[in-house]
Amino acid sequence: MTKDDMKEFTGILDFMAEGLGVDMTELKYRFYFAALSDLTIEEIKRAASHIARTVTFFPKPVDFRNAINGNQDEAAIIAWEKVQKGKSKAGQYQSVKFDDPVIHTVIKLMGGWGAVCRLEGHDDEKWQRIEFEKTYKAIQGSNKDHPEYLPGIADVENEARGLEYKKPIIIITSQPEKKALPPIERKELPKVGNVLSRKEIEERMKELDFETRKVIETALGESQEEESLKKIGMCKEK
Repeated sequence: MTKDDMKEFTGILDFMAEGLGVDMTELKYRFYFAALSDLTIEEIKRAASHIARTVTFFPKPVDFRNAINGNQDEAAIIAWEKVQKGKSKAGQYQSVKFDDPVIHTVIKLMGGWGAVCRLEGHDDEKWQRIEFEKTYKAIQGSNKDHPEYLPGIADVENEARGLEYKKPIIIITSQPEKKALPPIERKELPKVGNVLSRKEIEERMKELDFETRKVIETALGESQEEESLKKIGMCKEK
């Protein structure tokens, strides 16, 4: 942090002190700033957010550092999982873009996307992971500009040959892939016949026994009447 961050830094401490019932003084502000001045204000904000959710006491400077280190470890693990997902989804020939741009810088420092992918399933991949996570934690939180995406081998070779064609960039996130729903099986509805005229019904009703006529007479609703008529053959088929 620099002196320009002092106002924002004291505001963070005031916010935490108010919630935890602690009185701050000018001397305390200076003590905390001196103890944490090697960190960035972004790291302080992330640590304060983590502390606010996990402790019931006002943190000491070491608590900020522990929170930052814990957050960095977790973030590095998540980032490596995204890299593994990118390997299986895109492969070394396809260009990729992660939703965490820090990954782009780390992979570039490790030789590029193709070089990282080539060790997939190899015994040296465990050392690759250690190097990745260590580098990721060192870079995270810095103000460094990160590459927009990581070119795959195909795009690198095309560019070397002066070709403008680029393959589509595969976007990699931590969100689970949405599985396509199975197609809906469409079945044709049976054709419904035309109901006989009232006169025709009356003529046929005379030929029926008492119980059958009673069922038809008490049928409710047009659809029910039609269904009843179909069962006894009094419904004309199309």
